[in-house]
Amino acid sequence: MLKNPLLAAAGAVLLVPAVALAQDPAPTTPDTTPPSAVLKINTTLNTIDSVLGQGIVFSADPSEDLTYTAKLVVKSKGKSIVAAKSIRAGDLYNSGGGFVEQTIPRGSDSAVKKLIKIKKGSKVSATLTLSLKDTAGNTATVTKTVKLKKRY
Repeated sequence: MLKNPLLAAAGAVLLVPAVALAQDPAPTTPDTTPPSAVLKINTTLNTIDSVLGQGIVFSADPSEDLTYTAKLVVKSKGKSIVAAKSIRAGDLYNSGGGFVEQTIPRGSDSAVKKLIKIKKGSKVSATLTLSLKDTAGNTATVTKTVKLKKRY
């Protein structure tokens, strides 16, 4: 027998075989829900003249972190004019659940020339189309149409 009880306890611990408990990994289901975003376009800030000069400013509230490509089409008297760059790539982060302001720069010179020719008092509508893609690869399309203020 061992005279020191501390050594006996240490020896007993060393003699007990270690049993590792295997845990089943949690089943992971792939993300199949398409992303969504709520769009706002402030028509007091975005007039025909501001679209000509700077482009358009819009706000988006995404459901999750995503990337987008945007396109703005202006329609007047049945004719469609791509007023902003046809592909504008960017990222939207769902950081605080609020709206995030984004911009699309003005379009090419030919589109601007066509917009200048729109007569004062013409009815003009602008359609913003966003193609959304989340981190899992799911895609969706969101559109918003507003009437722009008349030129002065």
